[in-house]
Amino acid sequence: MSGFYGIYSLEQNHPEKVYQHFYSYKFDNIVNEESRNGHFTFGRSVLDKFMDDRVLWEDARFVVLFEGVCYNNPLPIPEFIIDLYKQHPDCLAKDIDGHFAGLIFDKTQNKLILFNDHLASKSIYYYLDPQRSFFIFSSELKVVAKMLDFFKIPKSYNLPGIYSFLAFGHYLGEHTSIKEIKRLSFASNYLFDANNFKITYSRYFNYEKAQDFSLNKHTILDNIDNLLLKSVKKEWNKDDEYKYDHYALLSGGLDSRVNILLAKEMGWDSIHAITFAESKSSDEKIAKQIVEKNSFKHTFQALDNGEYLSKNIEEYVLANDGMVSLLGSSHGYYTLSKIDHSQYGLVHTGQIGDLLFGSYSFKVKDFKTRVLNELNFEGSSLKDKFDQFEEVLSPYQYLTYEQFVYEQKAINGTLNGDRTLSHFADLASPFYDKDLIKFCLTIPDIFKQNEAIYIEWMNKYHPKLTMYKWEKAGVKPSNVLKVKTGVFIKNSKVALKRKMGIHSGMNPFEKWAKSNSLIMLNLDNVYKSNLEHITVPSLRKDLTDLYTGTSNILQKMKVVTLLITLKIHFQ
Repeated sequence: MSGFYGIYSLEQNHPEKVYQHFYSYKFDNIVNEESRNGHFTFGRSVLDKFMDDRVLWEDARFVVLFEGVCYNNPLPIPEFIIDLYKQHPDCLAKDIDGHFAGLIFDKTQNKLILFNDHLASKSIYYYLDPQRSFFIFSSELKVVAKMLDFFKIPKSYNLPGIYSFLAFGHYLGEHTSIKEIKRLSFASNYLFDANNFKITYSRYFNYEKAQDFSLNKHTILDNIDNLLLKSVKKEWNKDDEYKYDHYALLSGGLDSRVNILLAKEMGWDSIHAITFAESKSSDEKIAKQIVEKNSFKHTFQALDNGEYLSKNIEEYVLANDGMVSLLGSSHGYYTLSKIDHSQYGLVHTGQIGDLLFGSYSFKVKDFKTRVLNELNFEGSSLKDKFDQFEEVLSPYQYLTYEQFVYEQKAINGTLNGDRTLSHFADLASPFYDKDLIKFCLTIPDIFKQNEAIYIEWMNKYHPKLTMYKWEKAGVKPSNVLKVKTGVFIKNSKVALKRKMGIHSGMNPFEKWAKSNSLIMLNLDNVYKSNLEHITVPSLRKDLTDLYTGTSNILQKMKVVTLLITLKIHFQ
């Protein structure tokens, strides 16, 4: 992911042009810069867009780095960040509205604060060694890993992180594949005191459910409408601020249409919609209906036969440091790599909308049992490895499953897929809005069952959103009962088709693996050429069992992704 980096070390010999280790530093749309102030080397390798938001700035007292976009800065970004730092250095980012990560270094105090947004939408990886006086951080894991190599600091496999990846297809908590390097958690204020190499950490936002049973349906619907419209408006206004054209991802789901059609309602009608799916799938059909009805420009990228998985899969892993399985990153990267992004601003999406409005608002009797039942390891006893990452999961035994999905599946899974695309553009979604999320966490679950409140909001305030079928249900979302019935019937049909060996959807990976022999040939070659380099015998055996003990393409993809990841960071 494009971004920034820093090295604070008492050693005189610092590496130079560290930005050369970023994945996309040679891309035409990338700006590379580096500076050094005493013991502190810092720089960036970033998109050449939104350059009044995306800043590297220095004066006699401060260094300010801001990566991303900000919706509410009343002052130029450097002044805004400095003012926030002076007001409340322990929670600097809580009043910033946007998608961002950043730092401020106070030269007079010799203190540095790393901060990020409430979804950690821009990654920060870090290494801290007070004994050897090293603090190294970067938006890309591979950059920190290369700096450890430069300073001859040993790296080792992070087995709890690795097994969490094999289980979920993404890492849990602050884990990465490297034991010595962590990923900064969401809503973080990470204060590094260079005088003693000590850290003070605080978090300014959490995803605790706080159901407000005094809320009635009318109030809930009104608040959803006000907050969503406000969120959509600021997103699309950011494009206008920089005079960029507008583009958006569009599928057959509800959430992507909410963003693009609400924007149309508010006056943005010159929109380029982008769809990637298998030809003749419901995602393509529904997206085309929306595009034709609203006179949007449309780019459809066919994923037929999974051709994009038949070669160069290492690129998909390299682009996001292997933090998410190929399943969650490859199709989007493949599509956006073919688009000319130069005239466009934010890529508008509908990410995590279903999470806000009830997809995971159900009670779980026993969290551990629920998670174990979700983990399908064919040909392997990997469920026995649960204790490797139980430290991260155990707190959720006393919390809600919805909170687990926010903090782990969404932030570490879904959004890591998004981060793969950050080499081309900044992604935004109205459902990322902090105030909207906070409000949705207060909505009683009774209103969110089967996403009922979401469907009722559409029908009451924006009925045009219900004119097209919902891919998940196979029907138009004109009322809750109709949708509930549609989902049941469609799920039954899908289950029957799967028994017959028929796979459909945006990414029917299993069907592609059977019909396109090059996919399995590619995966097999990567597996065979990299397995021997695994230095921990027990891990090598588990990877062998996972890969050879199944015909499940998704399980094989996780193994191959991990092997490529370990090759990137350790060979």
